[in-house]
Amino acid sequence: SLNSKNLKAEVEIENFGQVISKETTFVIDYLQNGKWQHFGKGKVPAIKPYQKTIVTVWGRKIQERNKAANVRVTIIQPKQDNAVLTGPAIIR
Repeated sequence: SLNSKNLKAEVEIENFGQVISKETTFVIDYLQNGKWQHFGKGKVPAIKPYQKTIVTVWGRKIQERNKAANVRVTIIQPKQDNAVLTGPAIIR
């Protein structure tokens, strides 16, 4: 959601594994003029198998309503490769 200066991003994270996930962090970036810019970061609590949670992150306004922004969400996974998800998001 959007107000005149800030944007609220709600990220749904689900554990598809068979064990409880560990608490971790994630970073949201957006693509502007060919470069990734930092939007915000959040903390993901431990999640039971096949459960999900929604984490809210506030950042500065990056796009007008009903327009797409290219975003990248990086989930930091200690002792593993980070999970990186990239794609368009519609600003509502």
